[in-house]
Amino acid sequence: MMNIFTVIFLLSVSLITSTAGFAAELISLNDATLIDNPSNDGDSFFVSVNGEELHMRLYFVDCMETNFSSKAEVDRIIEQRRHFGLPNTHAVVRFGQAATAYVKQVLAEPFTIYTSYASSPGRGTRIYGFIKTSDGEYLSEKLVREGLARIHGTTRMNPEGIPSDITLQRLQDLKDLALLNRAGIWQESDPGMLFSLREEQRQEEQSLRKLKREISGIPDRGGEPLDLNSANSLELQTIKGIGPVMAEKIIAARPYKSINDLLKVHGIGPSKLKDIAPHVKLVH
Repeated sequence: MMNIFTVIFLLSVSLITSTAGFAAELISLNDATLIDNPSNDGDSFFVSVNGEELHMRLYFVDCMETNFSSKAEVDRIIEQRRHFGLPNTHAVVRFGQAATAYVKQVLAEPFTIYTSYASSPGRGTRIYGFIKTSDGEYLSEKLVREGLARIHGTTRMNPEGIPSDITLQRLQDLKDLALLNRAGIWQESDPGMLFSLREEQRQEEQSLRKLKREISGIPDRGGEPLDLNSANSLELQTIKGIGPVMAEKIIAARPYKSINDLLKVHGIGPSKLKDIAPHVKLVH
């Protein structure tokens, strides 16, 4: 368990990272070991390092849920079922348990943690990090290649200084490999259902954005792009992929002379820019 000095240290780091965001420097913690805990799953688990206990949350990936004791977990199970094109939700929980067992196996040997102690929302006081296993591979990449995780969640530059958009491209390649090999949960995916379930997800997201505009009093633009230099936070949040934090980052980086200037906003790489670009414009 953490002593009072550790708690004070982590709280201090949390305050720093809450203002510095993901730009805070990663530190390495060597010879970490996995702690057997009933709440462990594929992307979130307890570890012991340097005599301290930490609750880690992996960057970049999301493993299937292992239970459905809360509405948030049920909603995520439905979302994961849609992502993988599964005929029912039972496979989601089953492969969530498989991911948990896989992580327990590959972390049986001491491993290295890279973290800036950035806090992760959700269950307990988790912190984001990268895990490099004893064979020198990142756990996130292993999980995607084995078909035990989807590419989803918080991103950042990795310990080697590789930008998040490049890491996302590599993970996408590993996901394609898993899909072609019918690895892990992909072996139970139904191609026809994959399309229909994802279309269902898109329609719900569109309805949610419309409702958000109505509640906020933002008029429907009828598909008209937003002015990148004048749109307010709520307007920017009507664009898929832009939440409150990203909207504020976009506003803080003004003025923009080109749509491509969005690349200077931390968290926006070429892939995300491609998604945002059709929905914004510059009014000179």
